[in-house]
Amino acid sequence: PKTDPSPAGRPGCRFEDLEVYDVLIGKNLTRRRLSLGLGASLTALAAGPVFGSEAIDIVVAEDARKLGDNGRPLSVLLPEGSRANLDPVAAAFTKKTGIQINLEEVHVDQINAELMLNSVLGQAKYDIALPATFGVADLVAAGAIHALDDYIGRYEPNGFRNAMLYQEGDKFDGQTYGFQTDGDAYLMFYHREMLNDLDAQKRYADRFGYILSTPETWEELDRQIRFFHSPAEGRYGGLLFRTPGYLAWEWWVRFHAKGYWPLTSDMTPQIAGEAGVAALEELIAITDCLVPETSSLGLFGNWARYAKGDVYCNIGWGGTQKYLNSLQSPMRGRMVHAPTPGGKVGHELLSAPYFNWGWSFVISTASTQKELGYLFADQVDQFALLSAKLLVSAL
Repeated sequence: PKTDPSPAGRPGCRFEDLEVYDVLIGKNLTRRRLSLGLGASLTALAAGPVFGSEAIDIVVAEDARKLGDNGRPLSVLLPEGSRANLDPVAAAFTKKTGIQINLEEVHVDQINAELMLNSVLGQAKYDIALPATFGVADLVAAGAIHALDDYIGRYEPNGFRNAMLYQEGDKFDGQTYGFQTDGDAYLMFYHREMLNDLDAQKRYADRFGYILSTPETWEELDRQIRFFHSPAEGRYGGLLFRTPGYLAWEWWVRFHAKGYWPLTSDMTPQIAGEAGVAALEELIAITDCLVPETSSLGLFGNWARYAKGDVYCNIGWGGTQKYLNSLQSPMRGRMVHAPTPGGKVGHELLSAPYFNWGWSFVISTASTQKELGYLFADQVDQFALLSAKLLVSAL
């Protein structure tokens, strides 16, 4: 089939380009202040204007108060593990508007299905939800989420979304359905002590003729996984995901690293072509050198298993990093990080850093408080942008 080489990645905006940067610089937040009081600082700042325009914030809060006169709380469906991030902004929203926010969690792998079921059954159980962004198209097709274009036209000034990263995931068929609150790029984790072991480095170089270092290609990563895999010695090569719904992520990165899009410019499918089949065969072949229980480990199980410290490599993102460097993790400070491997296209290295997924606030079509739900999502997204800028200004 005709090939359309895929770029290594798309350019993103620098944090310094964001509209609210000057607001945060003015806070004079140091690393010490950030580490000692980030939660309190964010909670306090969330109650104030984010884009440097107090008028916008006041209008949103006033409109929310009027819409909330019925006394009913807003119900928000969240992926498990995100409540701590939402508690401060929910409290700030309640303080500004008097509207109570009920936060309800569901397993990260079930939130999209839960929201779709809520719509199919015609239940107004949730007003707002935070599903995985990759499911937005399916949720639209199922009639589960409400388009936001009318509210955007009424409430968002020109350029309001310019500071938001990963905007494409919020849109489908020319309409906007979400507020992207989070996005993650894949990150590889390598066991520092295994990678830097002098004996291992010598044996690897003698056997393969290459220096043992963080791999640039999937071929090199697979070779290293096989090299380190030795269950008899209590050491495993890798902990890449092999559960349904998760292992496809790795296949996509392997496939793109071969220089292909899933479709050509004239929409000819390439997934089942030579590159797609090769990516799948390579994924299957390396599975024998992974931790045996990886086929049954979900997101949190994967983190806990890698933290034991007997596995060479793992794949993850920001949440993985946070868990593995937590105080209770035996792997804290013992990892080397790198982007996901790329591949050789011709004689050139194609780097393949990879955006995996994110989370977007959406409004349920079954909600009777859609506009109020939108205003809450508006405030949460401003809070998220401010949080990012606080982190950058502390560096």
